Amino acid sequence: MGWNLSWIILGCIAYFFAILNLIRTATGKTKGWQIFMFCSLSFGVLTLLEEYRMINQWLYWGEMNAISNTVPSLTEILTITTYVGILINLVVLIINLYNKKDQGGEQV
Repeated sequence: MGWNLSWIILGCIAYFFAILNLIRTATGKTKGWQIFMFCSLSFGVLTLLEEYRMINQWLYWGEMNAISNTVPSLTEILTITTYVGILINLVVLIINLYNKKDQGGEQV
């Protein structure tokens, strides 16, 4: 059974950008927050695609035991981490829109 660890690395990168964006926004550094959000969401999608690719490889190799043992728990993990990543990015979006509204600026 071959493990594709790139989905873990990509997931960590996605969370890095999301948390970095949240910290920057909380400290008032709002310039460029859209780029960090884009990177976070993009790496999150790449994480899901890599996980799908790994399962596809297991299917190709006929590793039904690997699939039946890991897919249920990985599905829960990926679901929870996806929701948390979306929530973090949503908080950043709301804070930035609120700050822009308070400054009398144009809303995004």
